[in-house]
Amino acid sequence: MKHRINYIVFRSMIGLVGIIPFPVLYFLSTLLANLNFYVIGYRKSVMLKNLNIAFPELNGKPLKDLCIASYQNLFDITLESIKGFSLSPETITKRYHLENPDVIDQYFHKKSDLVVYASHFGNWEWGTIALPNQLKHHIIGLIKPVKNPFINDYIWSKRSSQDVSLISIYGDKSKMYEESTIPKFVVFIADQNATNMEKAIKVNFFNHETYCLHGAEEYAHKRNVPVIYFSIQRIKRGYYKVVPTLICEKPNGIDKGVLTQIYMSQLEKDIRTRPSDWLWTHKRWKHQIKY
Repeated sequence: MKHRINYIVFRSMIGLVGIIPFPVLYFLSTLLANLNFYVIGYRKSVMLKNLNIAFPELNGKPLKDLCIASYQNLFDITLESIKGFSLSPETITKRYHLENPDVIDQYFHKKSDLVVYASHFGNWEWGTIALPNQLKHHIIGLIKPVKNPFINDYIWSKRSSQDVSLISIYGDKSKMYEESTIPKFVVFIADQNATNMEKAIKVNFFNHETYCLHGAEEYAHKRNVPVIYFSIQRIKRGYYKVVPTLICEKPNGIDKGVLTQIYMSQLEKDIRTRPSDWLWTHKRWKHQIKY
């Protein structure tokens, strides 16, 4: 019963956010950002700890401004994602543009699969809707299921509506290895905390030892296919561009851990350019630092 009630609330929220114009949505986002910084403090201690780790030189007003901007990014993405359920693929595609598609399309013409490293930077949620209209490859995305089965089924159907194949990170991953007439484009959101410490890959990230997920690199080495980094950049509120960069063409020729280090270094470069666009509310260094 609880799952059904939460599902009804969730669908009602989608209906409400769907009719709110974007300018009003961003006004609400700014309001929520300030409310959280000054009153509610959702994961504020975690955010401040992370920002202190990454930018130890920041304090006072610059740190406060960055914290509020990071909350604003969090609520922008949350509200955009909810509104995305009621927007047409054409509308989202106008707001979510892939730059330099030839970087990817050249491998389609070579009938080559690709491994893609993406991150929780900018709006990653719209990618499953907008990118199929801009890519020739068949997209396969690995996602973490939502605990509520009704919400999970709804989100799953929406994310896969543009002929995107979704695979649970806890389920059967054999589809990633199946031969296909259409080259595959396998996307890993890889900037999450490693849970399997025995397989975790250790890198340097913001001058700290950081444990990373092993899945993307393991898959790249097994398949020995080109690896791409996706930089998701906010042009302005509600508009994004995705810039693909080749990391490596033949992963088997490099040592274990190198791919992940290159990826995390690219991500750090993006974060330093626009620090508020990354999610600072998760315990990125929880295995190394006490929160």
